[in-house]
Amino acid sequence: MIKKIQVKNGTKEATLIRSLNRIPQNSFIVQKIINDVIKFGDNAIIKYTKKFDNVKIDSIVVDKEEIKKAYQEVTMNQLNSLKKSKKLLEKNEKMLLRRLTGIISSIDGVKIERIVKPIDSVGCYVPGGKARYPSTLIMCAVPAIIANVSRIAVVSPPMKNGNIDPLTLVAADICGIDEVYRVGGAQAVAALAYGTETIKKVDKIVGPGGLFVNIAKLFVSNKTDIDMIAGPTEL
Repeated sequence: MIKKIQVKNGTKEATLIRSLNRIPQNSFIVQKIINDVIKFGDNAIIKYTKKFDNVKIDSIVVDKEEIKKAYQEVTMNQLNSLKKSKKLLEKNEKMLLRRLTGIISSIDGVKIERIVKPIDSVGCYVPGGKARYPSTLIMCAVPAIIANVSRIAVVSPPMKNGNIDPLTLVAADICGIDEVYRVGGAQAVAALAYGTETIKKVDKIVGPGGLFVNIAKLFVSNKTDIDMIAGPTEL
């Protein structure tokens, strides 16, 4: 049963109801994608990238040369904005980390101290397609960097030319991340959760996505930790 959600615009309401109604049928599709990635690994990723993104990719890995070329497609203003965003977020996350650690109680000579220990690896899902989301990469990666997570992997769907959005690649480079894969959708979530020949599994998956991504995150959450079920607007 779908609960009707009241919104002012009737068209938006109808769209929302249709989206909710699609969840059960899409769950079967997502489960098949996950099973195929577990069974066939990289071949399944390439297959579903062709099917859903209409892009044929020869390599899942984004190499250093492609990251270097991405700088040629980014303006100086964009570059400075990315650097400023990273710097401000780092400052905020460091302050937050300080608040989360340290002695929280001291009674009769007994001290209780809170210690934060990083997990080993994080997978950042960065939406792609028509829109650009370099800010998502920064918001996902910087907290992990400040927490001293040793491995950060980025996945993002390729554009029609098979490349990743240059702004996203530059943002990854600014954050010191060189493990980037041209894959999106449920297949990317499955790869991060279970691993393939090319993509090693991670301890946690973060980042917003569409319906398939959210369903996939929910399905793999019994295997791999996730942040939350969030759409592109985090509505």
